[in-house]
Amino acid sequence: MTHLKDLTLDGQYHDDFYSTSSSMASSAKIETLDIDSADLGERPFASRDLAQFICKMTHLKDLTLDGQYHDDFYSTSSSMASSAKIETLYIYSADLSERPSASRDLAQFICKMTHLKDLTLRGQCHDDFYSTSSSMASSAKIETLDIDSADLGERPFASRDLAQFICKMTHLKDLTLDGQYHDDFYSTSSSMASSAKRETLDIDSADLGERPFASRDLAQFICKMTHLKKLTLDGQYHDDFYSTSSSMASSAKIGTLYIDSDDLGERPSASRDLAQFICKMTHLKDLRLRGQYHDDFYSTSSSMASSAKVLI
Repeated sequence: MTHLKDLTLDGQYHDDFYSTSSSMASSAKIETLDIDSADLGERPFASRDLAQFICKMTHLKDLTLDGQYHDDFYSTSSSMASSAKIETLYIYSADLSERPSASRDLAQFICKMTHLKDLTLRGQCHDDFYSTSSSMASSAKIETLDIDSADLGERPFASRDLAQFICKMTHLKDLTLDGQYHDDFYSTSSSMASSAKRETLDIDSADLGERPFASRDLAQFICKMTHLKKLTLDGQYHDDFYSTSSSMASSAKIGTLYIDSDDLGERPSASRDLAQFICKMTHLKDLRLRGQYHDDFYSTSSSMASSAKVLI
């Protein structure tokens, strides 16, 4: 089919499907491919042929990958990554936490693709995924990264390596961060913030309410980034996040700020510090506020209103 541009594959197929697809991949005109294969975990030949099919297609720009695959899928993808034309990649890998080789090869596949600009990452990976990503970060061309890692709260090395991966990427402009991370993620992010090129940051951290050090380091990360222009902040944070943000506000370059804080109604100090953070930022022009705040937020905002640069 010479006009087929968008293909969604779900279900189970014989090995001949994958070998034939691989052999004919160069003639395919597919631009968008969505695959969910739950039965390839024990099928090395089919997994290898699927990887070849993906990497050989010269028109493929958008790939969504879900399901389970044999290690040969990842090793083949890594070895052929430089020939892939994929620009947008969505991966959900739920079965790689105990598979170091596959995790490492997946990281190599991601970092070797010269056309990859937009990456969304879901699921669980072995520590080798994060260490390999960190070591190869400078070669990645990713501009937009969306990560939701729910299993890194007790994994300091993986958390540290993920932070390094994020900060080392010279092309990364837009970062969305959800999930749970060890304190080492935040301390490493803070220490490397000045080298980061992030312009847009969207954070939803639901587990920092009782973590003062991580909250403080996150605030430092935000304020130290010299290229950060737009910040969206959701979730719960310790008071140290707000006090640190207030003390470093004058160094922040943020022009657009969206905040949704539903836990500040009974927290006068945090509310006051948030108001100071907002009013002290010399570049802030666009502000959106959602949630509940203590009266001290409003009284502080009122007393500092003349120094605020907010236009909207």
